[in-house]
Amino acid sequence: MICNNLDYSLCFCTKMCLFLGILVFTSLIVIVWLLSVLILELAVNGLNFGNQDRCFKHFDRKNNTSRFIGNIPRNGAPNNETVRYSGV
Repeated sequence: MICNNLDYSLCFCTKMCLFLGILVFTSLIVIVWLLSVLILELAVNGLNFGNQDRCFKHFDRKNNTSRFIGNIPRNGAPNNETVRYSGV
């Protein structure tokens, strides 16, 4: 639409509505994408995001072992038990 002095406000409103419409549409696409990623992550890993027991391992280079210091690992070994390092 060409803006002239007579319909400037209508032209401005049309452009603003178009801009806001594109902005809202893009925002909705991003929100739906983020929700789908979150649902997929929960479906694959449950509430254990990103294999959390890696964060609690203390690796001892002297005897090539890894000791869990913060949680119960997935293999069922209790806390602070020295287990063989798996290379992960």
